[in-house]
Amino acid sequence: MKLFAWRFSELAVSVEGLPWLMVVIVELKLVLGWMVPMISFTGDMADGLPRNSREPPDMLNVLALRERLIVQLALFSGMRPGEIFALQWQHVAGDHVQVVHRVYRGQLDQPKNERSKRTVALSSSTRRLIDQWRRQQDKADPETWVFPSAKIMTPLGRDSAWRWQIRPRLKTIGLEWITFQILRRTHASLSRQVGIDPKLVADQLGHGLSVNLDVYTVAALEPRQHAVEVLEASLVHRSSS
Repeated sequence: MKLFAWRFSELAVSVEGLPWLMVVIVELKLVLGWMVPMISFTGDMADGLPRNSREPPDMLNVLALRERLIVQLALFSGMRPGEIFALQWQHVAGDHVQVVHRVYRGQLDQPKNERSKRTVALSSSTRRLIDQWRRQQDKADPETWVFPSAKIMTPLGRDSAWRWQIRPRLKTIGLEWITFQILRRTHASLSRQVGIDPKLVADQLGHGLSVNLDVYTVAALEPRQHAVEVLEASLVHRSSS
């Protein structure tokens, strides 16, 4: 059976405006590089776009170290872009990072809500990338940015990083339409699909299930670390099959 997915025209169409089924198709099929004919948002067929499903493009391998780490923090750990670019080395531990603030409209700000202030578990490959990235930094003092801009004193800008560093690389494998929002939604969708406890997913993303769970229950870090390992293993397995 042929699978179809919507193509976003210059990223102008919000994912939230699409039916949930189409969002799932976009996330589970296209992000992982599976062969799918693509159609424009208007419904017209696009010619010449199917790919060989036995040789899926590896989204992560086309990225440089810094950009791969940024994408993995969104995809495997479910972090928002503002949280990623607001990270300082003092927030990075061996197996997790602490979200204590975010970059919002170019300014350092409080996290989106109380649930957003959280401990984010890291997969083993993400931890290795962080170690490699730290070793490449001239200065990794506690208060320096994990992803500094060229000015060093300010964090890297989300839009410039995506537009000039990440998107051009993804364009080489036909995935230039991917956004941070799609990466985070993919994290949530595939976590559910592989059977990860919804509460673990909610705590990892900084979301909530209900008032009672939000107020009285916070999933421990250890099972969430196991959860991100399961998610990453699932993604890698799907990409290589």
